[in-house]
Amino acid sequence: MASNYKDNNGNTVLLRIVSFGPAEVWEWGINAEKQPYEEYKWCEDDFYEDSSYIKVISMEELLKVLKIQQVGNGLSDMICSPSDVDTFIDFCCAVGRNIKGFTWWCHVTKEHKPCGMGGPSSKYYEGWFSEIPMDDLMRFADNESYREYFKSRWPADKQYKDCYWPGFWLEDE
Repeated sequence: MASNYKDNNGNTVLLRIVSFGPAEVWEWGINAEKQPYEEYKWCEDDFYEDSSYIKVISMEELLKVLKIQQVGNGLSDMICSPSDVDTFIDFCCAVGRNIKGFTWWCHVTKEHKPCGMGGPSSKYYEGWFSEIPMDDLMRFADNESYREYFKSRWPADKQYKDCYWPGFWLEDE
């Protein structure tokens, strides 16, 4: 369940998973110092020893939890499920990164043939990704413009395909 909010400590919570049996909470996000973190909260201290922790993790570990697949090295072609675009944009804003643009990838499954060229196997979902030929990146003015595009404009576009997943490119620092 995506949370995408700031807590009382200034941390941007990107993902929160809650369990009621036993009562425990996992959280991943960006702390106030712009570092990726993982937090585990054990909520049944009366019954068992408290094993809660919070730790700084690598950017790669956080991207793995968020199921963002990096195709290139570094900041290019970070494939994101359309349903997780908001969380990815929140991640970019929290770490102070602007999106430079994106390319399209077709999510290929047994039921759906590729729309483009070859590409990598999916690390987090069934199937693989087929690269859609493009002349250049799709570019917008700022991160919020990308959010608006994916929420409103893209789903209404006559060229919309639900198999298309964005591969985001981030600007250098």
